[in-house]
Amino acid sequence: MSAALHAALALHQAGALDQAEAAYRQILQDSPAHGDALNLLGALLSQRGQHQAAIPLLQAACEQLPHHLDAGLNLAKALRLAGRIEDALVAIDALLAAAPARVDARVLRARCLRQLNRPDEACASLQQALTHAPDAPEVHLGLGDLLQIRAPEAAVHHYGRVLAQLPTHPG
Repeated sequence: MSAALHAALALHQAGALDQAEAAYRQILQDSPAHGDALNLLGALLSQRGQHQAAIPLLQAACEQLPHHLDAGLNLAKALRLAGRIEDALVAIDALLAAAPARVDARVLRARCLRQLNRPDEACASLQQALTHAPDAPEVHLGLGDLLQIRAPEAAVHHYGRVLAQLPTHPG
């Protein structure tokens, strides 16, 4: 990681978003195809709620860094938050083809499917996530939420798993 990118990332992580954005943009001015800077600037813009502006940067990052799974996940998140759910699913499925054990991608996939009113597929995605991370609280929380109405006892089981690990979890 270059010193400039390291400094920009440190600003980003410290919450100095204006300075981090300026630093990422400076890197991209000097090197427009810098995949990491494209990814991190896209993530920052999405973090600020500027999902439409983030998407082309994240798409370019994925082109520059085709094996950078976090760039693919950032793209899928931005697409989902921009309301492009079907496109987000395409990005997630591409990521999962390369890394089937990515629990965060399976959880995001379930959220997308839930938004599309496809609860059975959302449950299946979360069940697959459990095969890779049987104690993941975000997976149990998602299953609890999906099962509340049709299988309340199962929902209670999953919520209990979350509370056993994170007793003060607000979900």
